[in-house]
Amino acid sequence: MVEMEKEEDLSFAELFEQSSQTPGARFSPGDRVTGTIVKISKETIFVDLGGKSEGTADLGEFLLQLEHAAFELLPQTENIFLIFKDGWHQTETVADGSSRVEWQWTKKEATVAFRNPTRDVVLYVQADNPSASASAAQQMEVRLGDQVLGTVPLAREAPAVAKIPIAAAQLGTADMVELRFIADKTFVPALEPGGPAGDSRELGARVFHAFVQ
Repeated sequence: MVEMEKEEDLSFAELFEQSSQTPGARFSPGDRVTGTIVKISKETIFVDLGGKSEGTADLGEFLLQLEHAAFELLPQTENIFLIFKDGWHQTETVADGSSRVEWQWTKKEATVAFRNPTRDVVLYVQADNPSASASAAQQMEVRLGDQVLGTVPLAREAPAVAKIPIAAAQLGTADMVELRFIADKTFVPALEPGGPAGDSRELGARVFHAFVQ
């Protein structure tokens, strides 16, 4: 079952902000800060520092400096750390005033994983597909094993927030939980009339945010 957030409900930004207890602040080089790692892609770490947008760090540089860096492990918030695994294209970014908007396209199928919290949770997904192509995906199915947890509609404008409840019993007893995002269709920009000739990616859904709480 999927619930779509209505206008009078909390915005996605408000929901995401509530998932972290770190207050917003301005930072300077050398400052010691506390943040929550909310996503790791193949190349980038995304950290919630309590502001309107996420901080980023190069994954390779982070791993190289980890041994010598001053990190302190603190108790986790209610936000559950997601690992973006297979089926994701590189992160894209566009400026939006003083902040920036980030997203990742899925292929036909993409996978996320997280440690099993052994309790009822809710998956929040904000996604769309802005393409006018007849081959563009119109919805994305969320699966846990053979279970269909819900379907996320993919609008061309104003991406909505899908809220998918997941019961503890559905999560099972394994240490890690793996969810599959499956687009109903895909398109290749280079094959579309007037499309960029060099973009041969298979594109499914454009995902702005995904987190479990």
